[in-house]
Amino acid sequence: MSRQISRGVRVLAVLITAAVSSAPAALLLNLDSSLQYTTGANVLFSGTLTNTGPEDLYLNGASTTSVLPVDDSPFFSTAPPVLLAGAMVSGPLFSAMVTSGTPLGLYPGTFNILGGVDATDSNVLTTQTFAVQVVPEPATWTVAGLALGVFGAVNRRRRSS
Repeated sequence: MSRQISRGVRVLAVLITAAVSSAPAALLLNLDSSLQYTTGANVLFSGTLTNTGPEDLYLNGASTTSVLPVDDSPFFSTAPPVLLAGAMVSGPLFSAMVTSGTPLGLYPGTFNILGGVDATDSNVLTTQTFAVQVVPEPATWTVAGLALGVFGAVNRRRRSS
């Protein structure tokens, strides 16, 4: 009877070990603001990375999907090569490059962090969506408001005469 219990305990221990070792890496990425507004200048996205898993994580790279060009070099200067289990790091992660000729509108994208529990892993550890809203410059609104005011005054003067 004690052999059966001992064998059952060993099988249970093997199953638990297998479940823990095959558990996916748990990296959380929280951006300070996932939506940035700009009039045509580059925007910097900052955030916090948290390793919620039981193992240290190698942060081996980053990738993005976006219509706008994205510079991920801030990630490599902020994030450590290895994020210890339970550790967190905050700072700039990437910037979206917006030129002054970019049409007004919303530009969504995703930012992925690659790595894993081994130094050579390149699994997607976490993905965060972001967006850049390109808006008119304040001077554009001022000129448009003045033009509408002048148009209204001329129109009113024509009606009164």
